[in-house]
Amino acid sequence: SETFTLLQELGTALQVDIVDMLNRAGNRGEALDAYVESLKGIGGLSLRKKKELEQLQATLQTKRKDEKAVLRDLESDLRKVLKNEDYGRASSLQEEIAAAGSALAQTEVKLDQTDDILDRYEELLEIAEERLIAIENNREIIIAGLRVFEVPGIEDLGILDEGKPFRRGSRGRDEKEGDIFGAGELTN
Repeated sequence: SETFTLLQELGTALQVDIVDMLNRAGNRGEALDAYVESLKGIGGLSLRKKKELEQLQATLQTKRKDEKAVLRDLESDLRKVLKNEDYGRASSLQEEIAAAGSALAQTEVKLDQTDDILDRYEELLEIAEERLIAIENNREIIIAGLRVFEVPGIEDLGILDEGKPFRRGSRGRDEKEGDIFGAGELTN
């Protein structure tokens, strides 16, 4: 299905070994830009799918609540009918209870599946966002093919900002969700 295909594409994009990809590229800057655009594109689509799944989740939660109420009412009616020894009516109520229980079980399975897929999207989207921010903040180092190591005594040089609060550029979390992926304003 589309949901799993998109999830697979996002996972595949996140598994790319950037160093290896850039080492094989003719133009490291263009290759990195193409990767970033690809990740933003799949991230934007994934963010939209996540919103759809959240809506489906809410719908299924409401449906489950309603089906539980119907089942409780039917069970209550059955107890009353049995107390009054109206066995003819009890038989039809038991059939209704079985059908209502089956419908509830199907809804709960769909809800569990939706919850699981939604969790996976949230996890992968968080990783994608962190990767995009890391690439944005270290673009020149990545293109140059350098690696940064923590060297003993480097703190004394005052060139690391470890103790200072991290401030994001124009794409911080203060903006609407989805901007890191270029999705802009999402509508429902």
